[in-house]
Amino acid sequence: MQRSLETGRLNLLTMEVLDKANTGTFGNPVPTVVPLSAKKGKAILVSGHDLKDLYELLKQTEGKGVYIYTHGEMLLTHGYPELKEV
Repeated sequence: MQRSLETGRLNLLTMEVLDKANTGTFGNPVPTVVPLSAKKGKAILVSGHDLKDLYELLKQTEGKGVYIYTHGEMLLTHGYPELKEV
């Protein structure tokens, strides 16, 4: 039982650190409508959970006519102000 509680405590600490890193870099997420339709043209589908990688990809494709799509746990990234600006 003690190890389970310690594991849970460490998990919570880890999530707090990750949250501070994400909100410190990309701002506090706000409720956002996520478009559900696809657009014709070149596209990249991003999965996973690395906001820094997503940010770098958005910067690299900016102005090049490449659409970036997310799904699953990455849908929440639409709410971060700094990612919306790219």
